[in-house]
Amino acid sequence: MVDVSTSNVVGINSLLYTTETSTNFAFSIPLYSMLDQFDGWITKPLSANEIRSVANVYVSSQEAPIEQETTNETDAQLAGQFVQAFRLYYEMALNEGDFYWITDMLAPGSSAYQELEKYMDEIAYQGHYFYFTGNEVLDVQYSNGQYYVDMNETFDFYDAQSNYQFYDRYKTYTVIIDDYGAYKIANIKIH
Repeated sequence: MVDVSTSNVVGINSLLYTTETSTNFAFSIPLYSMLDQFDGWITKPLSANEIRSVANVYVSSQEAPIEQETTNETDAQLAGQFVQAFRLYYEMALNEGDFYWITDMLAPGSSAYQELEKYMDEIAYQGHYFYFTGNEVLDVQYSNGQYYVDMNETFDFYDAQSNYQFYDRYKTYTVIIDDYGAYKIANIKIH
């Protein structure tokens, strides 16, 4: 959560549907999953534009789009962290069979949006289970207004008959910045 008047981060809030609580909802991001980000924010606090772009928010629908300045190391780091955050939500989307978890992280109409929507429709509610074990950012490059985030991703996969398979994949995510300064994934290439 961001205090819009000061741009200070005042809390981390998230809604998670789970069967592990009596209400079926949880409202926080585990602190251990944010330690690297906290260290980075302490070393170099984010600007108001950086906070808004990471959080995918803007003050109101009347606010002018955030102007993107020339890219720097922090921007590249944020693009990598955005893809890592996407992977957390993508794991939930796969296991819940619900494309909604990742919709707002994808560029509307992009190949990433269309391909993942189709894939989610094909596998939803078939009893598959995905357990992501690693999401490592290998490199981030910026060119022609886009970030290219190279990732090494590992995960365990169990099909409906409990057959197990381990995956170790290298992917490149093309990340764009929309008119409001929010990162969006436009393409995912599996190498």
